[in-house]
Amino acid sequence: MEAISAGVLAMRAYIEKTRSLARNAVMGALEVDVVWAEWLADSPDGEGIVEWSRLREHYDYQVRDVAALLSVDKADEKDLFRDISMRAERESMPVLVRMRELVSNATS
Repeated sequence: MEAISAGVLAMRAYIEKTRSLARNAVMGALEVDVVWAEWLADSPDGEGIVEWSRLREHYDYQVRDVAALLSVDKADEKDLFRDISMRAERESMPVLVRMRELVSNATS
């Protein structure tokens, strides 16, 4: 539910061009990581320990990308958006693979 909410907020921020929606989308994406970290802690292998390193790593990715977006020149926008899109896809692949495993385990 958090992932869908963050995605909807990001699309609305893009369409409506509002900073508050963009901020809420970023916060929603971080909330997805919090829920994920807490779920892993509650899993049988988690031993109740919440691992925050992935959350911090994702936050650092967002700070990096927001800083790049703030400093971009109008002429370089397309290249920056392409680079951020490619980075986001590459950086999210390990998480997506794990999510697929969890979904397939839950439905089998």
